Amino acid sequence: MKYVILGKLGPRWGDNPKARVKAVHEKLAALNITLETVYYTQGEYDFMEIVDAEPEVMLALSLWYHGEGFGSLTSMPAFTMDAVDLALGEG
Repeated sequence: MKYVILGKLGPRWGDNPKARVKAVHEKLAALNITLETVYYTQGEYDFMEIVDAEPEVMLALSLWYHGEGFGSLTSMPAFTMDAVDLALGEG
């Protein structure tokens, strides 16, 4: 399933993004999460990612990320228009 992740960095990670990114990529691989894209943003969130993962692994990722002190993640399932059509009985 596709997810949109909105992330906020913890205060100590703004100065050392390479170490955080390396650790996160290793964790994504360990959890079998496919990272499709990353955008760094300005505003309420520091970055946005699109990933492909199972629901229970998204919970594991969020708990790990926060536990490591990297910041916080908000994840939302993402649906294609085909999925919406199917849900409406039009697919």
